[in-house]
Amino acid sequence: MTSTERIEKKKETSILHRFVKSDASPLYHACQAGDVNYVRELVSSLNYSDINHRELNGSTALHAASLFGHVDIVRILLHERGVMRHRRNRDKMTAFEVAANDEIRQLFIRPSIGPNRFCNDDNCNNQKQFLTVINSTEQDSDNNKDDDENTTQRKWIDSVADENYIQGLLTITAVGKFLLGSPLARSITFATFNHLLHDQFSPYENEASVRDFLLHLIDTHVTRSHPQYDKACELVNKFARKKRIEPLLRLYTLETPLYHQLHYESDAWLLPLICHFANLKPRFFQGTSYRGLSMKSQELRVYQSASGKTSCIIRTNTFCSTSSDRHVAENFLNVDSESDLIHALMIFEFPFPCDLAIQLYAISDKYPCLSDFEDEKEVLLLPQTLFHVKRIDNDDKQHYATIWLEHVPPDQHPLRAYIRHIARNIQNR
Repeated sequence: MTSTERIEKKKETSILHRFVKSDASPLYHACQAGDVNYVRELVSSLNYSDINHRELNGSTALHAASLFGHVDIVRILLHERGVMRHRRNRDKMTAFEVAANDEIRQLFIRPSIGPNRFCNDDNCNNQKQFLTVINSTEQDSDNNKDDDENTTQRKWIDSVADENYIQGLLTITAVGKFLLGSPLARSITFATFNHLLHDQFSPYENEASVRDFLLHLIDTHVTRSHPQYDKACELVNKFARKKRIEPLLRLYTLETPLYHQLHYESDAWLLPLICHFANLKPRFFQGTSYRGLSMKSQELRVYQSASGKTSCIIRTNTFCSTSSDRHVAENFLNVDSESDLIHALMIFEFPFPCDLAIQLYAISDKYPCLSDFEDEKEVLLLPQTLFHVKRIDNDDKQHYATIWLEHVPPDQHPLRAYIRHIARNIQNR
């Protein structure tokens, strides 16, 4: 039986789980019957938890509206009330999976118009928010470059790299994971840092403090008028209540102003993630993911100068959304031949499972999709993920480039390797 046949079989089973009117909540029955006006009246008065209530048959009101093809009701639930779309019925299917037709499924897909997370093309300067080229000490053999180009390249080259420097970055990341990986080490680390840095890390030292900090950000940047406000608050409270990181990963995927604020408050996500790495191990990504990027020709030349050099690395500066589905990134990458910008498809290769690349899409029934947008096949890259530039293909006529990046894996014993590098340098003096 094919995957499509299995889904259709489950949908038929879901239909058999219908029950009489007296057993269903008024909202569920209205969604099933297609009563748009009554649904709108109910969702404006019900508590958020009641709107997301699972009925005796295991389905939600959104399941009913989606299964029976009521487009206007699905739009109200998703876009006006921001209901929990990830809940699964007793057949382990989401409302997206039981959708009656493509028109319904389209309502579950993130809009491709405007700024998006799989291709930052609104402002070329945003590139540095995501990726920094750290170049080697090697000098370019071309001495005929003009001053403007050299100035631009220096802008994008933050520091000088060598083997020790790269190993140092890997070691710092490994030490950070160790210090935050166990409750005892985490407690000592936060107490020490707060003492030395005047409580700078106090908003992140436990689930309750992270909750309070994030709820403040939600009130400030999302506000109560936003259709996703209740969902965002519920996910944060669930994180603190369950002490599980999965709700925060879902919060990251929501289409809210909080996503853009994340670039300035990344510690609010990164530190809890590191503290819960053990729970995320099955989601460590291995394979290939994709992202779109727009840049000027000078910026592309910086990547070209780093191509094929192991002494040059690319570093993610903040959270970076990628997709394991190339078409997702390409669909968001609006190629305009009239633009002066070069549109680049970034291809991230992970030969081995990487704990800084988290697979948000479904792995199995035990590890379901953590993104609110199931079709995106998202792989989330964490800050300080390192890559080498393998190669670049450039089409000048189309203003299009393809850049292959390969993950720089950490040494199995990074601290020991770093000490070894230092000792070797001392011997060579």
